[in-house]
Amino acid sequence: GYRDTTLLVAAEEESIPPVFLYTQTMYLDEVNVEARIPVFAPKDDRLTMNVGNTILSQSGTAEDVLRKSARVSVNENGISVTSRGEAIVLVDGHRLPAAKSLSSISSSEIQKIDIITSPSSKYDAEGKAVIDITTKRANRQFWGAEVTSRLGKGDYWRGYTGVELSAKFSGLSLYGYYAFEPSKKTLKESYIRDYTKTDLPKYITNDAKNLEKPIGNNYRFSGEYKFTGRHSLGLQLSGQYN
Repeated sequence: GYRDTTLLVAAEEESIPPVFLYTQTMYLDEVNVEARIPVFAPKDDRLTMNVGNTILSQSGTAEDVLRKSARVSVNENGISVTSRGEAIVLVDGHRLPAAKSLSSISSSEIQKIDIITSPSSKYDAEGKAVIDITTKRANRQFWGAEVTSRLGKGDYWRGYTGVELSAKFSGLSLYGYYAFEPSKKTLKESYIRDYTKTDLPKYITNDAKNLEKPIGNNYRFSGEYKFTGRHSLGLQLSGQYN
C-alpha cells in the first residue's frame, strides 16, 4: 500500500536522511478466499459429518454414509451409536419411520449429518441418541434434477444409479427418488457329520456355496405443504423391492 522509494546515500555521509512513506492506491482485479470444511467436526454433544461437496456425497445412500462413521453401527436390527444405544433418525426435522428407509436417501442429497449423543428435550426421549440428517433440498427453491452413478469392484462388480427430482414453489415441496443397485455376494455354509459313535468313527465335512444376486430397487416420494412457519402437512412413501 506504499510507493517504492529509492535514496542515494554518499559513502562519506554518517547518517541516512529521513525516510518518508507515501501511500499508493492499489486496484485489485479480484480476491479469492478459499476454505475447506472438515468432513468430521466434533462438538460437545455431537459429531457433525459434512457430506455436501465432500467425498462422502459419492457414497451412494445415507446408509453408506453412516457406515463410514466410527460411532455408528448399521445392521438389520436398526441403527445404534457407540456407548449410547439405539438412535432415532430425523430427516429435515421429520422422524424416519424405519432404518431401512435410509437406503431411499441418496448421499448426494445430504448436506450434513449430526450424530447427537446428548439430545436435548426438543428431541423425542425415546432414543438415547439422535441422528439428524439435513438435506440440500431443505433450502432449495424452484426445481432441480440430479443423476448419480458409481461402479466398484470387489469380489464382484457393484453398481449404483440414483435419480432425484425435486420442486419447491410457494408453500409446496415435492420430491421423488429412485435408485437401482444390483449386487452379488457368495454365501458359504459348512456342515460337519459326526459318525464317531459308529463302528468306523469318523467326521465328514461338506462346504456349500451359493451365489446370491439381489437387485436393489429403492424409492422415496414425498410432498409437503407449509401453511405457516410452524405448521405443515406432509406425506411420504418410501420402500424397496428385490
